[in-house]
Amino acid sequence: MTGEEPRKRALIWHLELLPPSETFIRNQVDSFSRWQPLLVGSVRRPSALSRDSDRFVFPNSRVGRIRAKLFHRTGRSRAVRRFVREVDPDLIHAHFARDGWIIAQTARSVGVPLVVTLHGHDITRWPAQRGARGLVARYRLRRLFATATTIVAVSDFIRGEAIRWGADPSKVVTRYIGVPSPIELPPNPEVKWDVVFVGRLVEKKGAEDLLLALSQADQAVPSNLRVAVIGDGPLRGSLERVAARYRLKVDFLGTQRPAEVSAALSSARVFAAPSKYAADGDAEGFGMVFLEAAAARIPAVAYAHGGVTEAVSDGITGLLAPEGDIAALASNIVTLLSDEESRVALGEEGRRRTQTDFNVRTCTAELERTFDAAVHDGSAS
Repeated sequence: MTGEEPRKRALIWHLELLPPSETFIRNQVDSFSRWQPLLVGSVRRPSALSRDSDRFVFPNSRVGRIRAKLFHRTGRSRAVRRFVREVDPDLIHAHFARDGWIIAQTARSVGVPLVVTLHGHDITRWPAQRGARGLVARYRLRRLFATATTIVAVSDFIRGEAIRWGADPSKVVTRYIGVPSPIELPPNPEVKWDVVFVGRLVEKKGAEDLLLALSQADQAVPSNLRVAVIGDGPLRGSLERVAARYRLKVDFLGTQRPAEVSAALSSARVFAAPSKYAADGDAEGFGMVFLEAAAARIPAVAYAHGGVTEAVSDGITGLLAPEGDIAALASNIVTLLSDEESRVALGEEGRRRTQTDFNVRTCTAELERTFDAAVHDGSAS
């Protein structure tokens, strides 16, 4: 007998396990120390992030997919309640608001506290929809806010959005997710790219703004810029046409594995990702990739937008331009490419900040204390 208390069990809930863009969920789950996490999804999504230890409620069959779809629409399922009772968790932690609403009724019926983490589009775009969809989303969000014991925001910006949409301020806490401790880098890594972009090719990520800024920056530097765009999405075709129109030397690399993204960042001079408000209200909740770049000593260029201002410290770990100011964005790119001393200094400070302020194990320990408080404060209501 060791005398140690058994680890409390957290059922980590996400509908799909696990999209390739959500490395941050896997990193957080791997960083629990006092709590025992069990990652559970509704259906399996094949990706490099999936593991055999992940659990799924519904089988990957025609009948299973139909049952899963009904559950997603209603939030009711005997199979899910039975599954949760068998797992017998001390707490359910749901990622994203919609996922939280779907599992909320189960948490309430089983009597388990529910903690939900809000990331970005789930609290900026989802409730802002027009018409009937927006009415339904806002109703579900209110129900979620009433049921959840604690609402975790990935940034102060997202905390403000949650409160704006009706969350009780006393329930909402900011908890950064963080990134793993950066690996040791060679002192003079080979530079392959002048500028690297990483993100889904959707309006919010601002890739077109970046290409337009690069068309201006390209004229101010002595040689043609070498640019890598990592990620895929519905705007890829139009972005390729923009790059061709301005004769930019851009390699569209598509979706890459996490190790490949890290390698690309490590071989770049500047990371650029000018996230902005999309027409549908979507906004950047934080931007984990800014921390990944910082861990590789690569300074960032971006807009002063949403949660990005918390991920990038202007003039300290990167340079921020006013949202939508493409000329200022281009000027910041030229500044960092032309001034090696500043570029190196910002990169070093960014790496230091990931170790001190955004280490995933430190951040996850804080989340575990939030779980402790949620269990202490009472079960789901």
